[in-house]
Amino acid sequence: MINLKSIACTSFIVALAGAAAAYGQDTKHMDFHPSMSPDAQRMVYYAYRGAGAPDLYVLDLRSGEEQVLAPTLRDWEIEPTWSPIDNRIAFARGATMGELHIITHDLDTGEELDFGPGVNPSWSRDGQWLAWQLDHGVRLADRETGQTQNLDFSSIGGEQSEPVWGHDGSYLIFMQKDGDDFELYRIELETGAIRPLTDSGFQKSPAQVTANGKFLLVAAAMPGLPERIYFMSLNGEAVLEPVGPHAGSQRHYFPSLSPDESSLVYEAGDWGAQSFFIHVADLDGVSGEDQQVTQR
Repeated sequence: MINLKSIACTSFIVALAGAAAAYGQDTKHMDFHPSMSPDAQRMVYYAYRGAGAPDLYVLDLRSGEEQVLAPTLRDWEIEPTWSPIDNRIAFARGATMGELHIITHDLDTGEELDFGPGVNPSWSRDGQWLAWQLDHGVRLADRETGQTQNLDFSSIGGEQSEPVWGHDGSYLIFMQKDGDDFELYRIELETGAIRPLTDSGFQKSPAQVTANGKFLLVAAAMPGLPERIYFMSLNGEAVLEPVGPHAGSQRHYFPSLSPDESSLVYEAGDWGAQSFFIHVADLDGVSGEDQQVTQR
């Protein structure tokens, strides 16, 4: 299980995916939002190939083979997340960034379901429910029945985004924007009770709650620093503990954990160079050599 002491001192990174996209004579590397399969043998992410909209790609971590999930010339496909129990992938798809819908794609059958408008899908740990951002609120859906419900945030106002399921399915954590203030909140699904988790002002994106419910994985832009990956304690004070390499000017986004929580997967890169690669950090401080497993 995760140990904050080992996280804070870990600095080994292994490049997992670095497929490049060519724009004219330039070569760009733009891979985003990785999520591992339940058996940790594959990974899904979205990537830019050429000048078109991004598509979803599935990488076999054993063979290094990369395949496009559902090639579309014009539709945007972003923010994939692999179901924790099977081969369904939830993601956002649309003709433009303003027309995105939540889609689930079954890799075994090819079946796709459209759950309606939204972005930022998140699976419950039992794989039964999806949560996503709809406008400036949150919607839930049972993936089997299609039953949906909108959560009530009238007591706090503001804008809610980036919902993440709690470890036991009884609560969600989300980012609350009120003016220029960004904070993390928790909502209990049975009672609707809402309480703040942070009070720091800078932007933080919740990513995943650990299986024991003690920590939240966060991507945060701390004052004076580029975006980095942190673990935040959910017991007691909301202290952010850094994980992964924190040197240099690279920006780190979209963290997720391997199914056994021994590894951290995330993207790192530079917007000016339009260069982003997917990396993994071993949370126990054991690493292999850097490895690029996909080619231009």
